Amino acid sequence: MIKYTILFILLLAMYSCISRLSRPAISGILLTYDNQPIEGGRVGEGETDSQGRFFISEKRYTKFFLSELMVMEAPPLHVYEPIVFEGYEKDAIRLFNSRGGGQRKGSIYSIDTIYVKRVNEVFDVKAMLLKEVWQMSYTQNADTIYLVGKEFTPFCKTENCQNFYNDYYALTENYASSNRKNLPPEVLKRRIHAEFHADQSVKIHQEIHFKTNFNDPHKPSQNQEINFQWKVNQPNQLQFLDSSDATLNGDYTINSIDKHQIRLIKAL
Repeated sequence: MIKYTILFILLLAMYSCISRLSRPAISGILLTYDNQPIEGGRVGEGETDSQGRFFISEKRYTKFFLSELMVMEAPPLHVYEPIVFEGYEKDAIRLFNSRGGGQRKGSIYSIDTIYVKRVNEVFDVKAMLLKEVWQMSYTQNADTIYLVGKEFTPFCKTENCQNFYNDYYALTENYASSNRKNLPPEVLKRRIHAEFHADQSVKIHQEIHFKTNFNDPHKPSQNQEINFQWKVNQPNQLQFLDSSDATLNGDYTINSIDKHQIRLIKAL
């Protein structure tokens, strides 16, 4: 009798199923940069109402309990929901959680407000630069410069700005981004803050952290100040002058711009 009971339990375990999360329910609002609601925008299979609100339902799938028991951990969660509205740049909600598939039924993710960018949206570059304190990163020869505004983090909730931040961040350190080798080999990371002033001056504070190991004594971080002048020559062009770091001097084209983010490419 005990053998039959054990066999029954094993068969039950083999053919029992467990529910896994494929996508949480997602709610939010789509707005233009003028804070106007977008009606009829597509978010995944959902559509925004007259107030720009959208809701897409939770998705789940089942897995055999025994196979999940063998893995001994919840599966990862990958979510990708395109955002589409005519006349505006395509974007997407992208979520990842290495163990997110184990969340219980009824999971809801409130993304709050998503701002969508018009195709050929026009920005006042000078006003943008004066308004915020910027985080900066740049390549070894300063032929590409990334600027990320202080309001970027609460603003960025979708794929386009997340990709921009990844490119910015890859130039700030040699640890997680060791394949880029942008910084000198003895440097661990570099953090730069830039302030643009109305008198056309720029003040940069640069903090450099060095690598340490058991054989070498600890080298303290180094703080540097860099000052130079700036001008907006055309709506899509900047000029940096008289920099104490000569690599920053030159004419730059605005290659990419969005709220709280700018990428500059040095002119040849």
